[in-house]
Amino acid sequence: MIRTKGRIAPERNEFAGIARLRAEYWRQDHLGNTRVAFSDQNGDGFITTRDNPATPENDVEIMQENHYYPFGINHDGRWFGPQDPENRYTYNGKEYNPELGLDWYDYGAKWYDAALGRFTGVDPIADQFAWVSPYNYAENEPVGSIDLHGLQRSIYDRNAFNNKTFQSAHAINEQTSGGKRFSQALKNQSKIDVVYAISERGSSGLTAGPYKNFEEFSEDRANKYNLYYSTENNWRDYEDYFEEGKEVIIIAVACDNTCGDDEVREAAHTLNHEEVAHGINILSGIEKSQEDEHEAYNGLRALQSPDTNDIKNNLKYKKPEAKKQLYEIDKIMQYEK
Repeated sequence: MIRTKGRIAPERNEFAGIARLRAEYWRQDHLGNTRVAFSDQNGDGFITTRDNPATPENDVEIMQENHYYPFGINHDGRWFGPQDPENRYTYNGKEYNPELGLDWYDYGAKWYDAALGRFTGVDPIADQFAWVSPYNYAENEPVGSIDLHGLQRSIYDRNAFNNKTFQSAHAINEQTSGGKRFSQALKNQSKIDVVYAISERGSSGLTAGPYKNFEEFSEDRANKYNLYYSTENNWRDYEDYFEEGKEVIIIAVACDNTCGDDEVREAAHTLNHEEVAHGINILSGIEKSQEDEHEAYNGLRALQSPDTNDIKNNLKYKKPEAKKQLYEIDKIMQYEK
């Protein structure tokens, strides 16, 4: 059984077939690449590594270790190879397929060849992106961008890229029903890219745009007090996020870099709110006021959003959507512990 952050894998022996099932967990980076797979084989509550050179090889509980070139080829080296049964969900968390010696990744809409850094088939919406090859992957920016389904690009600005709390929250939110609806809305259109950022002041989270170009974004940022992203040290980077003929929306979340459970939970809920209450409507071309969007998500018409505890405990937030998403986030975090 495969999950976003791990799997239940069978252990076999030559006499009994499947001897038992083991839980295997994956540590992934900001792009969803599986870097380390581990499993508590002896059930002692700890993961035995090879930090101590005297540790016997058979006692080490690291099941797989991966190091990637930017476009996805695995480095060769003296680290742990995949244990039986092999985990093939590696680069971007996509399934690797070695059949016929092709070594492709299944992205859903297309197959991806990491040796070429290209998809093997023409992008079905390539006519809308004449400035890049119809076979391109992530518009040739694999370090900070991913092609979720082989159809569109998600981008992390430098601070979101390096923020452990945000990366954990984003991975959790992707598994919620709301996060999946946002991914589907992103997949269903081709005109808008999403840039994830860290919000520093004015709001715990915000969604802004769509912006047609960098100049429009710059003007809006300068004129709105709450449009204050963590861009002081990477301001010119944003110019690279705009491609001719495409628009950009910014989804920003305020969070520190401690990666504690409470901080991750709050960031995941804020991100869910921005994507579900606001982002889906933008991607779908639906125009609503912020008050209307908050009413649909929280159950109360208001300009500002309530905090997590208010939504959980205050009966005036009667709409089930926000509470449902909070419940899903809690369940996912419990499962991944």
